[in-house]
Amino acid sequence: MEALINVNGSRREDVGQEDINTKCYKRMIYESQLDESIGYSGLGWADHWLNQYDESLSNLHKSLSLLNELGLDICEEKGRLHSSIGLVYWRKKLYSEALENLNTALKIQQATLPPEHPDILATYNRFAITYSAMNEVDLALEYYNKCLNIRLATLPHNHPDIATSYNNIGWLYHEKIGDYVKALDFFQKSLAICRKILPPTHRDIIRTEQNIRKVNEKLQNKSQT
Repeated sequence: MEALINVNGSRREDVGQEDINTKCYKRMIYESQLDESIGYSGLGWADHWLNQYDESLSNLHKSLSLLNELGLDICEEKGRLHSSIGLVYWRKKLYSEALENLNTALKIQQATLPPEHPDILATYNRFAITYSAMNEVDLALEYYNKCLNIRLATLPHNHPDIATSYNNIGWLYHEKIGDYVKALDFFQKSLAICRKILPPTHRDIIRTEQNIRKVNEKLQNKSQT
């Protein structure tokens, strides 16, 4: 074994221990950067809920940069970050930037997660709201249906998230497509679930009942013309 001189001038021969120490210190640096990335991600998400979108993007991008420095090209957290960044860009009405990040997120998530994972569902929903805002109604409907199909396959029949999916699709048919018959069908499906699991004065029930009344009024007016 190669002989070395310690900092105190004594002879030492434990070169192997130096390799172990180096690996340990590198691991500590790696874990420190990973923790820092998670911290920035958390700050970015908190800023988003405070409607501080520029600060949110800054922190989310810092988190992403740290993951890039660690060489983590394909990982769940990176997919989640791109999806979150896409959401914030949607909030800022920067739809091209939103779609760019959502596409990156989906590629990573499809490579690292099962097809019905909640992170993929969240990204599908963000595609839907972005395309809806862009009046790309066919694409919005496609992604809302993807969300519904995952929820139907993975959740109990009367889960509130399924009611939310029905409501989202009903809203799209009502507000963007103008197909009031289909809108009514989806609103009624949403209301049927809500009435089974929520008190009658819950805001989701009241809102859906209001939507149904609006659709019925439009159908009635249409039949009279």
